[in-house]
Amino acid sequence: MVFLVSYDWHLLHNALPLVYAEADVIYLALDKKRLTWAGNPFKFDEKAFYAMLEHIDTEHKIKVYEDDFFVETLSPMQCEVRERNLLAKQMGEGGWHIQLDADEYFIDFKSFANYLRNKSHLLKEGKKGINIRCFWIPLFKKTNQGYFYVNYRNKLPESIAIATNKPVYE
Repeated sequence: MVFLVSYDWHLLHNALPLVYAEADVIYLALDKKRLTWAGNPFKFDEKAFYAMLEHIDTEHKIKVYEDDFFVETLSPMQCEVRERNLLAKQMGEGGWHIQLDADEYFIDFKSFANYLRNKSHLLKEGKKGINIRCFWIPLFKKTNQGYFYVNYRNKLPESIAIATNKPVYE
């Protein structure tokens, strides 16, 4: 399990507890120089970040992976893809690779993790790459009464690739 960490790192306070119990290991990818993919510096409270991790990581599952993810000659999108590939390499081969952003909250991660565990036959050597997609509902704004979100009415919500057995990103 992976979270990409940047200026919205504080949202991990909400996201991590939703997946922590069922995750085998959690990597947090953080730019060494605290730069966005566009090369902009972001504020980062080291003390608060590590205090939050200490509070949440009772089973020592969380690993912070720092690297130089911004490259001046690449576009922000290319930097994102590069970061995801470096992180996949850091995690190593085998198993399901799940990548989320700090502002993406899993509603029922336990069921999703059980689903993936039941698909372990897809992890065998020589199997084709499989991407598992999930529906998501973007939350746009929090108010005193709740959240503004996209109402898809009778249509299926947007889906995104969440997990893969062959982590190569393009």
